[in-house]
Amino acid sequence: DETDTGETSPLILDLGNDSVTVAGDIDVGTTAAGETNNIAGVTTASGVGSNLVVKGGDATGTNINGGYLLIKPGMGVGTGASGDIHLQTGPAGSSGTSQNTATTVLTCTSAGNVAIANDLDVDGTTNLDAVDIDGTVQIDGAVTIAGYDLTVDTNTLFVDASADRVG
Repeated sequence: DETDTGETSPLILDLGNDSVTVAGDIDVGTTAAGETNNIAGVTTASGVGSNLVVKGGDATGTNINGGYLLIKPGMGVGTGASGDIHLQTGPAGSSGTSQNTATTVLTCTSAGNVAIANDLDVDGTTNLDAVDIDGTVQIDGAVTIAGYDLTVDTNTLFVDASADRVG
């Protein structure tokens, strides 16, 4: 007897849309130490990898914020820090059938630092409170330091505090 009790089903399979709807949290994990959990897009019959999208919930109605996306590493205990967050990509390799190797391009450490492995391209206006740069900096556009515009011509940079000039 399939009587509607008015209760929400915790799991809904919609085979017509290839979707699964879950009311509540989904916990995926293992209790074995050192094990890795993988959630991955699949490879299609043609050999093309499918996309995997993880996103916050969309809002409905008028003028309502959407849900945020939280990426959180495992938490340490006592004096142990949390794990870092690593974002990896796989640059193109040589012609062939072997998968390319993933490399870490961005790391968020448990101390709150962000390390970027290669170039950082920033478009638009950027406000930076504290930046430590090891290497060469190239700036294409205007720079303002403490309210003063900084202009660098061919090979000259000077600071004239008495005249409140940087140039």
